[in-house]
Amino acid sequence: MKFQFVYPHLWIRHWRLRRALASYPLYDVPHKNRERDLPEASVKENFDYFMNSKSQRLSYLTEWLWKHFRVKISFDPQGIETLSHWMDNFAGGLTAGEMNDRYAFETYKPLWVGQLAGHNAIIDIGTFIGEYVIARRPGYYWDIYRGHLEEEATFCGPGYLRPTISGLPRGWKAGVITNTFRAAMDYRKASLIGATKSDKVPGRIIIIIKSVLYMARASDETLPFVFGDSADEPL
Repeated sequence: MKFQFVYPHLWIRHWRLRRALASYPLYDVPHKNRERDLPEASVKENFDYFMNSKSQRLSYLTEWLWKHFRVKISFDPQGIETLSHWMDNFAGGLTAGEMNDRYAFETYKPLWVGQLAGHNAIIDIGTFIGEYVIARRPGYYWDIYRGHLEEEATFCGPGYLRPTISGLPRGWKAGVITNTFRAAMDYRKASLIGATKSDKVPGRIIIIIKSVLYMARASDETLPFVFGDSADEPL
């Protein structure tokens, strides 16, 4: 890794976060392996665990943020802005900052405890984002991501056969949980001494949300669609 040391002011925040994560509940799917290596029945059981546990886990996330950080999130633009501000300050501590972070996120191995406890919170933050966009776009819903026939890489990415948002135009999907993990990794990189200005992009989850909300505006598949136009999309 090019950078090794966290900026001192962020190191204190990350330390505080690690302490708060010590008791965070495990995202305890029944089959802890890459979903692409599991039989279909096991993939569905992991998805069922997600669907059946998400309400309870989101309640915990909300209470946890208030208890440890006095941050109050809610399913409205103000709540999203609040969560985004918290992410800007603390999300760099959600990952261990090591090369095996993605492997652990994909395989659930090693178990998400200790240095990997932040993965559990990442899942819940991504779920919160997903529930928010579903509330704002009633045609959206949770589904199992099964890749895209025109993009071979989608069949081996970290979101393959995991929960995603469906119901978007043109058959598009929105991997909000996977994108939240990537945002956490980006925040980690931005927290390291030597990070460039381009690494330090605040409001990453707002960018994710606006992009997914904006995609609902696509209509006729023969018309061009500019994804970059989502910056002005209202929350």
